[in-house]
Amino acid sequence: MRRALTLGCLVLAAGCTTTQSTPKTAETTATATAPAVDQRALKIAYSTGYEYWKSGKAATDPAAQKRSYEKAIENFEKVIGMDPKHTDAHLRLAAAYGVIGNYDAAEAEYDVVLAYAPDNRIALDGKTGLLIQGGDLGEAVTKAREQVTADPTNLEARKRLAQLLIMQEDFAGAAVEYESIRKATPDDPILAFELAMLYQRDERWAESIPSLEDAVRINSNDFEAYDRLAIARSRSGDKAGAVEVYDRLIALDPSSFFAYEKKATTLDKMGDLRRATAAYEQALEQDPHNVNCLQRCSLAYLKLGELNRAESQIKRGLAQDPTHPQLHATFGDLHEKRGDAALEKFNENNCKRQADEVNRHFRRAVAEYRQAVDSAQVGSYASSKVDVMNSKTIPDEKMFFANPDC
Repeated sequence: MRRALTLGCLVLAAGCTTTQSTPKTAETTATATAPAVDQRALKIAYSTGYEYWKSGKAATDPAAQKRSYEKAIENFEKVIGMDPKHTDAHLRLAAAYGVIGNYDAAEAEYDVVLAYAPDNRIALDGKTGLLIQGGDLGEAVTKAREQVTADPTNLEARKRLAQLLIMQEDFAGAAVEYESIRKATPDDPILAFELAMLYQRDERWAESIPSLEDAVRINSNDFEAYDRLAIARSRSGDKAGAVEVYDRLIALDPSSFFAYEKKATTLDKMGDLRRATAAYEQALEQDPHNVNCLQRCSLAYLKLGELNRAESQIKRGLAQDPTHPQLHATFGDLHEKRGDAALEKFNENNCKRQADEVNRHFRRAVAEYRQAVDSAQVGSYASSKVDVMNSKTIPDEKMFFANPDC
């Protein structure tokens, strides 16, 4: 699947920020007279720490990873000893501490950066990640809200806040943040889809429709967005609109089993069985061996009373999967219908030949239902039908008095 709405791991990129300059103050003036930093030693310590940091990221063995990060920490601390405001060293040091589980030390490093660069997003993200790792989701949300309040145009902060709210299952609050982000980036189909999924997770089906329409407008090949749009229309009471969405998909790809099958099941639920069976047949042209589609198609034909077509699809399905419980249950229903029709004629004519036909169908029905009694989906239904079939079977004494010459 795709587009999971979760907060990703916050890892620093290889090309971090450079050392940030600060306005000249009394402090900087005082430090100007301090001994000059040995730039060569600083670069060696930083590059060595960075290589160990990369090795730690790439390591698969936990012990080797820990050793690499400890060596990285050792070298980044040397850098900070020479240049206390070396931003990259503080950030990488914080990340390394976070990986080995020293969250207090990691937070302290992020705080150093934020003390002279309050808007540093890597440090802000890092602190949020630490809060989540420590289980303080509420405090993480508070921090993210502070960032959004300080700068409403900070889309990354808004998205981070939305993701945190999702973790709290506050889908309505997350949707508000995504709506703000979408206004700034209206042509992002992924963002449109994610916003729609927030509405759908909150069962606000109608509200998800505009974003999904945008998603398919921007990316007409996004079949999942079309499907979710059709579901939203159906759940909003517009099943005909759902069918129309699948027709749009079919126009895009006339060979799509998915579009025909989804259209068929929607029509089936609407009770439009004639159009449903036509769509099932079109789906089966694309995938003739799809057992579940064969089962649904056979059941639709059965409801229409087209028993021969239903039987044909059942047999095709059982040829693919001889133990398919729903197919056996549907076959049982089919034999019950034929048995009921024969029973009606027997009651009119008291004909032994018709009585034999009645019992043959009801016994076949029992045999089919027994093939399905262990199924979680149809087992209880099939089990109850066994008793019904036995009660409908014509008893021997009644058969004895039936007319043998009809």
